[in-house]
Order: sequence, then structure tokens, then C-alpha cells
Amino acid sequence: MPVQPVLRRGLTCIHKAEQLMIPAAPPKAHARSSEHGFPMNGSDFAPWVHEGKGTPPEVRWNTAVDGRLVALAMWREAGIVVAADETGTLTAFDRGGRVHELRRGWPNVSRLAWADAAGTGAVIQQRTLVTRLDAALRELWTIEFPTPVLDVALTPYGQLMAVSLEDRSVLLIGPQRQKIAEFDAAQPLHHLRFVPERPVMVGAADQGLLAAFGLDGTEYFRERLLTVVGDLCVTGDGGMIVIAGHNHGVQIFDENGQNIALYAVDGTVHRVATGYTGERLAAATLERQLYWADEDGQLIWATRVDQPVVALVADPLAEWLVCGLQDGTIVRLDW
Repeated sequence: MPVQPVLRRGLTCIHKAEQLMIPAAPPKAHARSSEHGFPMNGSDFAPWVHEGKGTPPEVRWNTAVDGRLVALAMWREAGIVVAADETGTLTAFDRGGRVHELRRGWPNVSRLAWADAAGTGAVIQQRTLVTRLDAALRELWTIEFPTPVLDVALTPYGQLMAVSLEDRSVLLIGPQRQKIAEFDAAQPLHHLRFVPERPVMVGAADQGLLAAFGLDGTEYFRERLLTVVGDLCVTGDGGMIVIAGHNHGVQIFDENGQNIALYAVDGTVHRVATGYTGERLAAATLERQLYWADEDGQLIWATRVDQPVVALVADPLAEWLVCGLQDGTIVRLDW
């Protein structure tokens, strides 16, 4: 099926004029890096990269973690990609796809976050534990919460950490484990992000709610959603809040919570990514389709991936995209 253009408030959608046909899925690629993390030659990797519609990217590198991929995050200032897999391994890859750091012994990680401009991160593990990490993926400290943790987010320099819990509470934690603030959201927030340039947090429930809060818990807006939310990302100034709206496509809201665009694509959108300024937008569907569009919503490239996409992260200028696949393969795509 073609991408269906849906216009909201005069904005251009992902595909405006010509019809986009998604090719059948190519045979599954088995290329993986060595256990030492040396990146493989992109020219021999994944025919899906060079198939599809539009301008295909260059495979800068591709590699793999020890097991099935759980989560990806990026230390954007350094260009370092951090991955968590089902074997309990955390791996950091440098700009060239080489292993920068590797630590084992992190069982049952469900979420991973990293500060944009500092060598510090956080993981949720075993449902109720949140651990702060240093640049070498070592534990700084751990907090156990009384109810399951849904998501974790960090400010750009990692000075503050936000944690959302299953009981609707959101906590703001300082660098020495001290509680800075605590408040209740209208619904449990499964997705939580800081706006890098403003003292604002944006959160979304898995269904029915998008909201923004100050660091003291003041609610700036609350928007009712009629969709399941699979992912959430924000631009540096918070002027674009992008959600993966499953059957309702990619939805974009402004800093006031107003819906300013809806991009309807063929498939169930469950992952999204954008750069610091919003000049590029990536979206992946449960049907394994992958899209890359410009700031006006014009399609640059689309293809069908050979396996499910687990995570997408874009560099600040959105000149490249890192795509994490279910079997642990991680590929950097450059335009």
C-alpha cells in the first residue's frame, strides 16, 4: 500500500505526491561483527539498505551485541552509541562502530538513557532498580523503588534524572541520589524525556496522554491522545514533540501541546527518532518498514528491513541514523 498523505494545519506530510511502494522483505542477513566488535564492511551487509524507494544511505558501519537487543541510547556530543542486550551486557560503540566500553552483569535491563553532553547514563533493571552509570559503564549508585519503574531520562549534562513509576508518580533525582521533587501525573508515564534547552519534562502514557511538566512538577499542558504511544522524542528547544502513534502514524506536537502534523504511513509506527533541530525524522513500523524524511515531511528514503526494528537514534544534526535490530545487529546509516 502507498503512504497515505494526511495534512494537518497546512503542513506537508511524509509523502505528498508520488506513491511509495514498499518492496517485499529481502532474505535475512546473517552478517555480524566479530566478538571483539570490529565493524563489518557495509557493502556486504543487508540488501534492504540499497532497496526500497528514494536516496539510499551509506552503511558507515554495522556490528552486533551478544544477544537480542533491548535498548539503544546515544551520548550525542561524543557520537557514542550505548546498547543493552538480553544477555545482561552493556556495550558502548564509538563513531567508527568499534567497541569503546563493554560491561557484563546487567540482568533484565528494560530501559537505557544517556546524557547528551556528558559521560553518564542510567538503566532500569529487574523492574524496580535504577542505576546511574559512568562513562565506562560502571555503577555509580543504585536506587530501588517500591513499584515498577517505567522510564528514566537525564538532563543534557546528567545532573538530574527523572524516573516515572507505575503508580503514576514521577521523581526528580539529583547527582547524589537526593530527591529534588516528586509529583503525580494523570496516568503512568511509559515515556519520559527532558527538553534539552528548557527546564521541562515531556511524558506520554502508553495510551491516552501527552503532558509536559516543570522541574517542580507544574503541569504545563495535558493533551488527550486517541492512540497507543510506542515511542517519544523531542527536539532541542521542545518545539517538536514526536510520538510513534501506532495505527495513527507519526504525530507531531508543539511546545504547547498542540497537534501540528500527522504523518500517516503504511504500517504500525512504533519507533521514532529526530535530530536536535528536527531537520530529519525517522520512523519504523511493526511491519519492519523504515522511513527517513526531511523537515518538511518529504520522504528521502524508505525500505523494508529484514527483521524487527527495536530502536532508532539520530545524531544531533540528523546526518546519520543508528538502527538497532532485534537479533542484536546495529547499523549506522549516513546520508
